[in-house]
Amino acid sequence: MIRKVSVDVESVNMRKYGLRRVAELYSTGGWMPPEVAIIADYGSELRKAMTLELGAGGGRLTAALATISKSLVATDFSIPMTRKLKERLPGITVSQVDARNLHSFRAEEFDLCWFGYNGIDSIPIRDRRTVFSEVRNVLRCGGLFIFSTHDRTFAETAARTPIPVRPWRLGETKRFFRCVFNRARMRRYQEFGEDYALVNDRALNFGLMTYYVDRKWQNELLAEESFRVLSVYATDGSRWENCEQPTDKWHYFVCKAI
Repeated sequence: MIRKVSVDVESVNMRKYGLRRVAELYSTGGWMPPEVAIIADYGSELRKAMTLELGAGGGRLTAALATISKSLVATDFSIPMTRKLKERLPGITVSQVDARNLHSFRAEEFDLCWFGYNGIDSIPIRDRRTVFSEVRNVLRCGGLFIFSTHDRTFAETAARTPIPVRPWRLGETKRFFRCVFNRARMRRYQEFGEDYALVNDRALNFGLMTYYVDRKWQNELLAEESFRVLSVYATDGSRWENCEQPTDKWHYFVCKAI
């Protein structure tokens, strides 16, 4: 008999997100193509919105969101991430907040909630409904919930991703062995179910455990928590109908609170 090995996903991922070098990493880079497309399609709603950003990381999107929103509160669960946010953007309201507990905010306080960079996929899957419920509580009716998440269809492919680093290249040896160590240690925790999979993919040198979810199952959760999916965006920024076969391992969803 094979004994199933379980893992505390939250603890594993928070150890990585708690590193200062990771906070630095998550503060760099600009808007991704689907984010640009969402701004183009929903800019009028964003420009008049009181916005809550969850999983802000080191502030990759925060400054831009602040310029296009009526007001912005940027949050992250990781203390080093929020420290980095405050260092980079001292004029923005920043709070250390768990997306599963938004009780520090008033009901219907916000017009928009943005949870980017697949941050929801680092939270234990049993708590996904709780995140949706908490977000719905702080959004006014008609408000928008924008988030990105990995697709269950690509879980097995992501789990087989080869280590991309070549140890003979100058400066790559240390990173290569870090990837090898992380993968050997983490891959035994992987799970593959019908509604979701838990995958040790290449993110942060194979240092995270990430959920890949079935979109039909997720849409049912969203509907039960009073959200309607308006649009879905691929990583190249193209917009596809929810009935179409996904072409990327992660997508952005734009949902309306109903």
